Amino acid sequence: MSRLLRLAVAIVALACATGCTSFVRLAYDNADVALRYMADDYLDLDGPQAEAVRERIARVHAWHRADEVPRYAAMLDSATIRIRKGVHAEDVAWAVDTVQARYRALLSQAIDETAPLAGRLTPANLERMQRRLEESNRKFERDNAVRDPEAHRAERLRVLVKRAREWLGEVTPDQEARIAKYLVGSPRVYAHLLDERRRRQAAVLATLRDAPAGIDPAGRLKSLLVHYEQHRAPDYAASAADWQGRLAELLVDLGRSLTEAQRGHLLERLAHYRREIDRIAGRPLDTTAAAR
Repeated sequence: MSRLLRLAVAIVALACATGCTSFVRLAYDNADVALRYMADDYLDLDGPQAEAVRERIARVHAWHRADEVPRYAAMLDSATIRIRKGVHAEDVAWAVDTVQARYRALLSQAIDETAPLAGRLTPANLERMQRRLEESNRKFERDNAVRDPEAHRAERLRVLVKRAREWLGEVTPDQEARIAKYLVGSPRVYAHLLDERRRRQAAVLATLRDAPAGIDPAGRLKSLLVHYEQHRAPDYAASAADWQGRLAELLVDLGRSLTEAQRGHLLERLAHYRREIDRIAGRPLDTTAAAR
């Protein structure tokens, strides 16, 4: 369930991860189809279950297009204004808080819509889900195993510099050195993340197994998935806070070092996604109300 709900966030956020205009709209317009396929993959739904899931996901998708897409537009408008004035620590904090708020809103709505279906899940559904989560964790462990720390750091640097180029155009040697310095000092948050994933997955599965007994799972699922920080193990909470703080410092540092050409490239990138949001909405969006 955690992975299924998080996919909704990933699909909705594709406009911030790709430059392919037609793909952004295609991905958003078909997000409900992708979620249905994933639900079936993780739960092996029968006919009535699949139809109920289809209806609920369609409602979440419609709600998101009507209520959340204008908020995304307002977020991009505000980001554009801030970047034109210069990037400061409060701007990075605003961006993190704003994205987090939209993430929580989507998960909360998805849980409200889908939690009533938990009572219809069978032991076979949940066994299938447990197997798929275990497979996902094994892949996560393989993908994040560090056999050669130097090679791992070099690959992470390559990926981060590539992402910086997507948003800024050319990256200066000084900026690349700043990114490399961040990587040297960054904690290995992944060392705790796998255990954190497994603990939370086990808690979600336990919640879903209790649902057929008449126990409402919505509140517990929101606690686990929307307000997840309160359930973090102390070691992971400390490493995650350190990582997030260092990343924020890097973003502020890079923001202060922007050339005029880089600032122009970044603003055009934001304008591109702002136009995409209007196309998704089917009309030019007035973000006055959404910004409040």
